[in-house]
Amino acid sequence: MATACGVASFDCAMLEALDQRTTTASTPWFGGAHDFSESLGTALLDAVGASGENLRVVALNDYAAEVPVQGLHDYLVVFATHLDGQQMSVREKGPLFLIYPFDENAELFNEVYFRRSVWQIARIEVND
Repeated sequence: MATACGVASFDCAMLEALDQRTTTASTPWFGGAHDFSESLGTALLDAVGASGENLRVVALNDYAAEVPVQGLHDYLVVFATHLDGQQMSVREKGPLFLIYPFDENAELFNEVYFRRSVWQIARIEVND
């Protein structure tokens, strides 16, 4: 994660030490509802002392999405490393997948939030 103050790197154990949440969500990418679990987006920001208006979330293939930080607070967004209790491989959209609680908030089930739901996350940049 890159912030104005520098770069922070996390391994799986470090992510698991942060505040956790499991979100059950139906997505366009997996049939039916599935449990996505790992770190709350807000916990990740707090861990590095990051503040900013937006995140630039970049995937392994260089796909990038701008994600408003306020949405992490409003919707309890999860940076998932586990799908139905199993660690996500790159083949399964891991190792890190930004998931909104689509089933808890029907207004999120649209293209705007689908585009922000980056999988195979390589890095996260915090921008003002």
